[in-house]
Amino acid sequence: MLFNTLEFAIFLPIVFVLYWSFEKKKWILLLASYFFYASWDYRFLSLLLLSSFTDYTLAHLIDNKPNNSKKRKILLGISIFINLGILVYFKYANFFIDTFCDTFRLLGIHFSTTSMQLILPLGISFYTFQTLSYTIDVYYKRIPACKNLLSFLIYVSYFPQLVAGPIEKAQTLLPQFTSKKKFKYRYAVDGMRQMAWGTFKKVVIADNCALYVDYYFDNFHTQNGVTLLFIACLFSFQIYTDFSGYSDMGIGISKLFGIELSDNFKQPYFSRNFYEFWKRWHISLNNWFRDYVYIPLGGNKKPFRNIIIVFLISGLWHGASWNFVAWGAIHSLFYMSYIFLKNKKKYTTPINADSPTLITEFLSVLLTFLITTLAWVFFRASSITQAIAFIKQLITHFSGKINVLQLGSFPFILLFFLVLAMLSIEWYTRYKPHPMSNLEESYKTLPRFMIYTLLIITILFLGGGSQAFIYFQF
Repeated sequence: MLFNTLEFAIFLPIVFVLYWSFEKKKWILLLASYFFYASWDYRFLSLLLLSSFTDYTLAHLIDNKPNNSKKRKILLGISIFINLGILVYFKYANFFIDTFCDTFRLLGIHFSTTSMQLILPLGISFYTFQTLSYTIDVYYKRIPACKNLLSFLIYVSYFPQLVAGPIEKAQTLLPQFTSKKKFKYRYAVDGMRQMAWGTFKKVVIADNCALYVDYYFDNFHTQNGVTLLFIACLFSFQIYTDFSGYSDMGIGISKLFGIELSDNFKQPYFSRNFYEFWKRWHISLNNWFRDYVYIPLGGNKKPFRNIIIVFLISGLWHGASWNFVAWGAIHSLFYMSYIFLKNKKKYTTPINADSPTLITEFLSVLLTFLITTLAWVFFRASSITQAIAFIKQLITHFSGKINVLQLGSFPFILLFFLVLAMLSIEWYTRYKPHPMSNLEESYKTLPRFMIYTLLIITILFLGGGSQAFIYFQF
């Protein structure tokens, strides 16, 4: 059940009405979340329940043991082993088997193996990290073990962010399920606006970009370099609007139930270096790796080693393939260059149009975007071999004109202006929580109605089809 489908358009209002009509709000959220997840594949609901009950039980056992006791460490180890064991089996079993065989094949030793026909459970990477963070926080006494089983089950399965994040910490999300809820009209309206903006990014921008990206990545060997660079840029916009669009929709949906989720994106393509980029891209995952991998490894005491480890794991988290590891390695190198060159300026706010260094900062944005775009080739390609061949074709045949018009000039030109409009809106509203927030402060009723109407018409008539969200595969 995708957010941008008719099924979800029926499902959401029903849950909304039931939620605000009855006192048993937590039960409604839990049942709705399980129904939402089961609609994909009911068989994997058992894995979700296994993770939930495992960490709920182990966290209580950990919380009842004395500090620094061996039993606490053993219990934490059991939690990590079970959660990562399930994740590794379903997501990485074939990857490790193939890597093992390929390694020995280089030595002249051949194994006859067959890959296991495993289906990747939806959202397993996201909810596994979320439950792990809870158990680890209980172990380090950052939070007490949750005493309310119902609240914890919702925390793990909460449908607006279950399958693609944001990855929420228990200390920020769990208390929201235990507090008494009162309907707030303006908060719900803001949620609807954010949902609309996210739907526009996903359906109009990402899905239309996908039509060109999919075709030209499959036929890159016949294209010139200018076309391939442009297609790589289109994929940059596709993956951003696809994933941030989902996050906007999830955050907006959550506001309808009086629940606040964390921001996951803050205009990452306006970043002036890779440090700033990773403060603005997939923020919840970046924070997770910082708190549960980077800092435990020693943090800034050994920054270069720890940065490499974090980005390699991050790449592997995104997909069980070496091209994802290569993508993580590329980002680690450019992230480390920020530290090596002692460029200690940590940007915490977007570019100021009145800045005396505006031109320099603008060129930094372009350079960061270009490098990020080339790195995305490894993310999009099916293998390292294809990614290298794509980039080789881009460099050695960098001439000619953009050939994407052969798929239809009007749709492409229209898409170009829609992407430009999206970027302009995000630039203009870069200091707001999201582009559609607080419209009543800037526009009267009629202009706001015209904005809503234009957005809805654009979504209905210029959508690129109901395609799956890219990050669902992770």
